[in-house]
Amino acid sequence: MNDPRQKIRYCPRCGARAFETRVPRADDRPRPVCTGCGYIHYVGPVLAAGAILHDGAGRFCLVRRALDPGRGKWSFPGGFVDVDEAPPDAARREVQEETGYEAEMGSLIGAYQSRGPRNKRVVILVYEARASGDPNTTSEEVEEIKWFTQEDLPWTEFAFESSVQALREFLGRVP
Repeated sequence: MNDPRQKIRYCPRCGARAFETRVPRADDRPRPVCTGCGYIHYVGPVLAAGAILHDGAGRFCLVRRALDPGRGKWSFPGGFVDVDEAPPDAARREVQEETGYEAEMGSLIGAYQSRGPRNKRVVILVYEARASGDPNTTSEEVEEIKWFTQEDLPWTEFAFESSVQALREFLGRVP
């Protein structure tokens, strides 16, 4: 239990400040358990969504990250899913926030694992999307927005292995 999110002070169910770490019945690993009411504190991965943004003519839009993790490296637009948001809507929002383009969302390409800020485990759902509108380069999360052909994709300069995996899977489907 090295993940700081596993550390809990007050029980969200009964308010007690008494947790012990033990393996709950029918479980397989130690977790914080409230000694007052038996609440078990589960922490899962963080959900993110992103989009492989293309122009329909064989070019792909990537962003050079301005923040860690991966500062100065390339990624497709993406970010964390808000609690009240569906993943495709989050991907659409992230495209707009990071590039200024509107995204016509397509199908789900796949789900991938990554590591996010403070080494959090992240599951990212990646969608195909077609860009429209005009770019905006004022995002504090992005240093640069650039279009690449398939031949020019910067394979060795990606911030996340999950980006490489998703792009390779997507390109394997494109006729």
